Amino acid sequence: MGESFSVEHRAARLERMSSELLDVLIIGGGITGAGIAWDASRRGLRTGLVEMGDFAQGTSSRSTKLVHGGLRYLKQGEVKLVAEVGRERALLHKHAPHVVTPTPMLMPVYKGGTYGYLASSIGLYIYDRLAGVKRAERRKMYRREQTEALEPLLKREGLRGSGYYYEYRTDDARLTLEVMKTAHRHGAEIVNYAKVEEMLYRDGVVCGARIADMRSGRHYDVYARKIVNAAGPWVDHVRRLDGEVTGKRLLLTKGVHLVVDSKRLPVQQAVYIDVPDGRMIFIIPRDGKTYIGTTDTFYHGDPGSVVTTRADRDYLLHAANAAFPEAKLKAADVESCWAGVRPLIHEDGKSPSEISRKDEMFISEKGLITIAGGKLTGFRKMAEKVVDLVADEIKRGTGRKFGRCTTGDEMLSGGDYGGYPSFDELQKELLSQGLKLGVPQEDLKIWVARYGSNAAHLLARYAALRETESGNSGVAAGAAGGVASAGQTGTGSNGASAGAGASAKGPAAKAVAGRITVSVGSTGAAGASASGQAATVHAGTGAGAGASAAANWDRALRAELDYAIEEEMTCSAVDFLLRRTSMILFDRKRAETLVQPVLHLMGQRFGWNDAQCKAELARVQAELKAVTEFPEFVQE
Repeated sequence: MGESFSVEHRAARLERMSSELLDVLIIGGGITGAGIAWDASRRGLRTGLVEMGDFAQGTSSRSTKLVHGGLRYLKQGEVKLVAEVGRERALLHKHAPHVVTPTPMLMPVYKGGTYGYLASSIGLYIYDRLAGVKRAERRKMYRREQTEALEPLLKREGLRGSGYYYEYRTDDARLTLEVMKTAHRHGAEIVNYAKVEEMLYRDGVVCGARIADMRSGRHYDVYARKIVNAAGPWVDHVRRLDGEVTGKRLLLTKGVHLVVDSKRLPVQQAVYIDVPDGRMIFIIPRDGKTYIGTTDTFYHGDPGSVVTTRADRDYLLHAANAAFPEAKLKAADVESCWAGVRPLIHEDGKSPSEISRKDEMFISEKGLITIAGGKLTGFRKMAEKVVDLVADEIKRGTGRKFGRCTTGDEMLSGGDYGGYPSFDELQKELLSQGLKLGVPQEDLKIWVARYGSNAAHLLARYAALRETESGNSGVAAGAAGGVASAGQTGTGSNGASAGAGASAKGPAAKAVAGRITVSVGSTGAAGASASGQAATVHAGTGAGAGASAAANWDRALRAELDYAIEEEMTCSAVDFLLRRTSMILFDRKRAETLVQPVLHLMGQRFGWNDAQCKAELARVQAELKAVTEFPEFVQE
């Protein structure tokens, strides 16, 4: 699809959805909905997806951020689940290496702990075989002395040894977004901030939904042959729009995570530890921080208003201090936190940690298809199950045939590496070119890690901005506060003229397959294709080449924000600072310094008035408050 995944095309997408009969309309923009949209659009179904908030705003940005096989599910006897998610984990790493990365995990074994040394060894061996773990990442067992060398701050009393194996870390919000962008590439019509307010029926069968654009206030009636409810923690709410909820229902459990500076808890690798109450939690290093989680308690409140209480915080601090007594973590060490809920299927008499993470489908009397339960790692197989059903039912009704699921064969947006021998080689080339362009090194490393091959688009925007500022490119500076636009003009989602910034689609743009090259001395604009793949970048030698570090930093922010708006449907400052970049969680102090610049640039771009700017600021402040305050009691 040639049209970019831009904020400025939201209204056009809703218009298209309301003007044609879709094959499937998906309600919910988390990882499950994204996976269904990807599979359905790839098979050729006319696909639409609406999300009432931002993509991954619920559970899909609030997980432990691991694409893991679930060692504890082996203990629960869910052998098939362990095998399936092990295969899925390997596929995700292969197809999205920028957002799914292997990370070593240490599981200390203590006298009287959850697992003994022999049981740990056997369990990890079976886990490796079931999950199809490649040889280089298979488990190793270490005795006490080796374990202490690997993790010197671990509690030594009762330590017998450890199991050393691999899990895969992810940025869950960005994984969801990359899946969305891949579905968009196949023609799926996808819109955030679009809320289903009521179901539409024909002859007693659900045939569509009335959708409110939460940004403009307009309403759209969208019709589809099949409606899929993939609303995560809100699936029962959507089911109630269709009638009384009968049969199986959701049970929500809350999970909380804390973030501290790595200097306060300098773990050498991720650690999976026993907690005094018999549970186990993760302690994981990430980008100069260490995060701790998770809790697992029943939750009965609003899924959109989950908070970390003082008791949640103290529970995790106590657990971390029990495992790392020299750390002596205090409440003041917590820099940020996040809390979310897991949408599980209710099972009588079971504790939160005992409830199965299996997914299930329900079909209502009126034809609404609901998918619930499951886990992040298994989203692709969940989607396959749903799309198989949808395709079969459409075939029965129309005679049209669709192929099998082929998402296991496709690189996700940002994961492709064109003509390079490996993804690592592509990353090296991106880093090399970014340095030649003058991108600040800290930003450059983050871009390459965060965006994968799509970092080429940010480099292109950066180069275009630099050439515009130097006055030697012929690319007109836009009216949108200098934020580089992907060559688009027109009306933003709020009706204000968005204008055109420094174009990132100049004559130098090339299609994906080619290598990225740097041509020093060019006066042409930098180019980037909208397909999510690499483009040619040209570095100018005018005044911009000698710009100050401060100018380079400002330019880097503008380039990244422009990309987020034009290619990742970023509608608000919270979208950018929390879900597109995770700054609020893992670099809160920097996020706080960027609030005003981001609001200023977005306000100019979208023509926000004073009231809109104040409302946006209030939303950011609310998010910053949510990650730093711990109420003593919350009424659910």
